[in-house]
Order: sequence, then C-alpha cells, then structure tokens
Amino acid sequence: MFGAGVFKKLLNANSARLSKALDTIPSRGKVGRDEYLAYIEGHIGAYPDQKRHGVATATRLLAMKRPDYFICFDAENRNELCKGFDITLGHHDYERYWDSIVERILISKWWTSPRPSGARACAIWDGRAAFLDSLWPKRKS
Repeated sequence: MFGAGVFKKLLNANSARLSKALDTIPSRGKVGRDEYLAYIEGHIGAYPDQKRHGVATATRLLAMKRPDYFICFDAENRNELCKGFDITLGHHDYERYWDSIVERILISKWWTSPRPSGARACAIWDGRAAFLDSLWPKRKS
C-alpha cells in the first residue's frame, strides 16, 4: 500500500483525525457520495503534511467498516479490478473510485436485489461489495 508506513503509525497512535474521518461514514443505511467525500477529506487531513495517503489506505478502512459498499483497492488487486471495471485509477483518484467502482456496484442487480434470509446468507450479503475482491486473482509477487 502506498504510504503504508504512515498509515500504520496513524493506526497505532489511534489517530483521532482518522477516527473522526471514518465516523462520517454511517455504520448502517445508505452511504452517499457526500459522506464518502467528507471521509476522504478527513482521511487526507489525518496525514502529516497531507502526504503519503492514497486510495489503498482509504478504501481498506472503508471496506472494513462498510463491506456492503466498499472494496479495498490496492496493489494486490489494482490491475485485475481495473480490467474488470474497465477503468484506470491512480493513487489519489478518490472521486473516480466512487464514480467508477462504488456507483457501478450500487446499480448492479445483485447489489439491489432483496436481502436473503438465513444467518449465513445475510452475513455474506452484508459483505457483498468487499467480497468482489475474491473474484479477481491477486498479482503474483
């Protein structure tokens, strides 16, 4: 991950700014572009001198908080995910991540279909966007 060392330090220090940014994303219910952009603004602001941040670190936290909306976008899945979505995204393409990935997820038939019944099916359903990561092979080191 781009800037992972700084990200790790922020997490280990329990950064209040990073936590506040993540709080802009609701734990339940609809997540809109405005909430997402507020999160991104706060996420970038949590980094010293607003450097060494990137889509990978931002989306890692989002996918943990809201795996129904977000997929982690990092070096491991970047190439295949971009091919799958027919896009190009760079380290700081935050708005393009929402417009090109999240928006497409939100209008897909499988995302908008009714929530299934049963505990196991619901657990999978609740992480359906993050689950997309398993559909693309990881890059070989």
